[in-house]
Amino acid sequence: MRNKAVMTVTLACVAGSALAEVPWDVPNGETDNFFYENGGSDQGLFGNPVVTNDGSFIFNPTNFRASVEGVGVDQITDQLFFDIIAKPGFNVTGVRISEVGDYTITGDAEVSIGGGLIVTNLDIFGVETDTLISDPGSPITDPTPGDEWTATAEVDLEGRVPAWNHIRIQLDNTLVARAFDAVSAALVEKKSVGAGIRIDIIPTPATLALLGVGGLVASRRRR
Repeated sequence: MRNKAVMTVTLACVAGSALAEVPWDVPNGETDNFFYENGGSDQGLFGNPVVTNDGSFIFNPTNFRASVEGVGVDQITDQLFFDIIAKPGFNVTGVRISEVGDYTITGDAEVSIGGGLIVTNLDIFGVETDTLISDPGSPITDPTPGDEWTATAEVDLEGRVPAWNHIRIQLDNTLVARAFDAVSAALVEKKSVGAGIRIDIIPTPATLALLGVGGLVASRRRR
């Protein structure tokens, strides 16, 4: 009985790394709650995002796939990255990545989905990571054609003091297709990616002043 290979993904991050090799068509912009800068990816496989005002980046990759027919292995890797700067009055409280794709396995073959989320504090150096977890879990050996996979990773930043309001978000992604004999084949591809940024509204100085006045009035009424 042979042992099937298991893919290991190593996370690494260097604050202030080089700008995007393949920048988005619009690499800088803003939502209601934050500014974003330096958007892009190493290979350009993620494509350009649709950015929503509530803080989501939605990608629809068109050529992010690995495939093999006959004995062999095919692997494809890309890294997505962009910077976030919270607007005054807001705190970044978390980052969540969700992905969707499909796969086809024929015969003695398998596919794997790997990678990880890296969030770096660009003001006070700090790094938080989470491994991308796929469902079904990798490696996938189910020969049912046309099946869908999902994958998620999340970093919780709520309650940080000081708040992580200037961060770099990086998503490392690797897809692997492997076949173990001449009559087997495998394909795995990414169809969509959503990067959600959780935001909390914090009181601004003007709001705090109003709260103080309200509390003082309530205290006098109780007396």
